Amino acid sequence: MKKTAIIGTLLTFLSLLLVLSATVIFLWQGRAAWRDTATQLEGDKQRLGDTLWSTEAELATREAALATTAAGGVALEGTLAAVEATREALGDEVTALSNSLTEANARLDAQEATVSAWRTRPPAVAFFAPQPEASIPLGQSVTIVLSAGDPLGLAAVNLTANGESLVSYSPEDEVLVTVRKLWDPDRAGIYTLSATAINTAGVSSAPVERTLTVVDATADANAPLRAQIEANVAEIRGLAPLHPITPTLLTAEELRQRVEADLADYTPTDAHEDALVLSAFDFVSPDVDLYEAYASFYSEQILGFYDPETAEFVVISDDEALDANEQWTHAHEFVHALQDQHYQLEALSDATLDAEASMALRALAEGDATQVQLLYLFDGYFSQKQVNEIYDTLQNGAEEVGAEMPAVLQNSFAFPYDQGFTFVNALYDQGGFAAVDAAWQNPPRSSEQILHPDRYLAGDLPQIVTLPPLTDTLGLDWRQLDEDVFGEFFLREYLGQQLDTKTVDTAATGWGGDAYAVYARAGDEALVMVYQTRWDTPQDAAEFVRAYAEYALAYGAAVVNAGNASCWQGDDRVCLYQLPDTITIIRAPDEATINKIVDSLRLLTQDA
Repeated sequence: MKKTAIIGTLLTFLSLLLVLSATVIFLWQGRAAWRDTATQLEGDKQRLGDTLWSTEAELATREAALATTAAGGVALEGTLAAVEATREALGDEVTALSNSLTEANARLDAQEATVSAWRTRPPAVAFFAPQPEASIPLGQSVTIVLSAGDPLGLAAVNLTANGESLVSYSPEDEVLVTVRKLWDPDRAGIYTLSATAINTAGVSSAPVERTLTVVDATADANAPLRAQIEANVAEIRGLAPLHPITPTLLTAEELRQRVEADLADYTPTDAHEDALVLSAFDFVSPDVDLYEAYASFYSEQILGFYDPETAEFVVISDDEALDANEQWTHAHEFVHALQDQHYQLEALSDATLDAEASMALRALAEGDATQVQLLYLFDGYFSQKQVNEIYDTLQNGAEEVGAEMPAVLQNSFAFPYDQGFTFVNALYDQGGFAAVDAAWQNPPRSSEQILHPDRYLAGDLPQIVTLPPLTDTLGLDWRQLDEDVFGEFFLREYLGQQLDTKTVDTAATGWGGDAYAVYARAGDEALVMVYQTRWDTPQDAAEFVRAYAEYALAYGAAVVNAGNASCWQGDDRVCLYQLPDTITIIRAPDEATINKIVDSLRLLTQDA
């Protein structure tokens, strides 16, 4: 091992010698190169020195810049803090602006709502002249002054007197208009001045009205007598006039002209269709001239009237002195004027009322006036001679009406007076005119209640019965002429054409409600009549069915059908169908037409 280490040492030493010799040779040989290298290194050293100096300068610059940056950082932090404070302040301002915007929007919405309200709000209209309830003598002019205004501007201002146009003015978007009209009424009477305005949005005001009374002081020498009659009537009835009531005096010829004018909207065609409807219940022949009958009746048999639509109080007089009948008529019509002022009689022309309700209301009005009229007759306001004069007129007048009008129309015209008086008198016997006043607050609704005051007092209201339209069932050549409530009065008139009074009374009493419809076929005017009733009790219904079987024999022999149907064949076919809750009568030209209607109304029971 030692030998090897020595040899290794020697070998290493030898190698060192060799390396040393090589190095000496190398150094000798590379001395020049070393010198060049030294020179180069010296240059490099100089360059490195310059670089170091430059680097140190740059570092100093950078340190200065860094110092500056540090100072800038501090300043930046301040700036950022200031920016943050500014941002917070701006946030507050934004919030405030948002709140202000919300408030502004709310105000804008309110303004838009106001503008919208103005667009739907009707114009304002007011009268300045004449004064309320003014009265002027006939022949004197009256100045009418009215004002209309609307923020949107006015498109039209209209003024009428009893429906006749006096002023029709079209402003050019003016917001305020004053209309002045000098007017000369051509006759005495009460005039209702009515003004309306329409704004540029097309919204119309409600009519604003003012009443003007025109008095013919030279013609009405009976004014003191009329005033006394009115005072007597007000005392009897217990109702004081709320404003002056001045009658219009017409001669018989003037009345005739008025009737013809009023009938202008009722044509002969209308009258013929009414005749067809009445003929469906056998009341008249289809070719009866109802137009002339109405014109004759209204122009020749009326002694006076009160028109609720115009508040016109008309008395017929052909001479200067008021005779007993004219005084008595004045008393009757004055009651209607009082009714109108206290209870608004325009309901009499309410198109929403069915025929039964309208007849019942008219019976209350005429019964009330007749009650007062009879008290006036018997309470010493007339001499016996005047009473006899009135009786003679009533008797002669009744005979004349009977000669001109179909029986059913005579009786329907008399019903409000005769049965209306019986109804009101029953109330009067129980509680005087206070009971009558109560009836005005709760008017009767059917002729049944008028015929049976106990049913009214018991609150027995008519049942509602409706019929579906049959035009599609019958075909395009059929058209409906009429549909309404028939009522107990007309039912009695219908049955009374063939049955005695006792049988009719038994059959009709217990009526609960009904409806009818009448159709006509183009070309031959064949008729279809459908009449459906309801009854208070099953016994009432059975009594009606038995009575109708007697009535229908006038059409021909009975045809007994299975189930709930009984029919009679004559020129037309008439069938009665009885269901648990209704009885239906159908009149038609043939069996096939009746079968169509039966299927449509579903009148056959399952075993029929």
